[in-house]
Amino acid sequence: DDRQTSLNTVSYCRIVDKTVDMAFNSVEFLYLLFISFVVYFALPPQRPRNLFLLAVSYFFYMWWRPDYAVLMLITSLVGFLTALGMENAPHRRRVCMLVTSLVVNLGILFVFKYYLFTRASLIFLRETFPFLPTGLELPFLDVLLPVGISFYTFQVLAYNIDIYWRRISAERDFFTFALFVSFFPQLVAGPIERASRFLPRNSMNRIVSITKTSRTEFCSSFGASSKKW
Repeated sequence: DDRQTSLNTVSYCRIVDKTVDMAFNSVEFLYLLFISFVVYFALPPQRPRNLFLLAVSYFFYMWWRPDYAVLMLITSLVGFLTALGMENAPHRRRVCMLVTSLVVNLGILFVFKYYLFTRASLIFLRETFPFLPTGLELPFLDVLLPVGISFYTFQVLAYNIDIYWRRISAERDFFTFALFVSFFPQLVAGPIERASRFLPRNSMNRIVSITKTSRTEFCSSFGASSKKW
């Protein structure tokens, strides 16, 4: 009944902590990180490396729920295409492209993160105030909250807003932009990365530094052990 349904919908953020096996402090993630590190520096710079990181990032995301990777792909496509449509465009077209990105991406975020909460709130209001019209109730959707959806959604929106205000130039390679959205070390835990910081680094030729690698391993081990215990 509606009362039981409202109780069920309150648990709309029954998210992934117990279902994701590849947490940052898991053995599986350490394997993935090690293999990624070795293969990345074995590949020639720079495009093969970026494509490899993109494949690893989607593999990491699809480990939990493969079909939800489509949502991240849609967000990436919308952000990429609207940014291209805004660059060097007149003001009216830039507004139209930005509104399109906001509506689509925030719409997806609302459906998967806030819809069930909104539905439960409306049911609660209807039960508390019986004089309210029954048309306030929304149909039930059995959806899970996708991992990292807030991070990558607002990251894309921040990129679109930067393009709208002409702070940066639009990225013209979709795979590079998709890597910016899905980069697995910060995909599900943040922080939200700015395109002005991330995208220029994709064209840099990186070399292995013993000092930096040792420092990174120490910080990663310390962070993983702290989270574990």
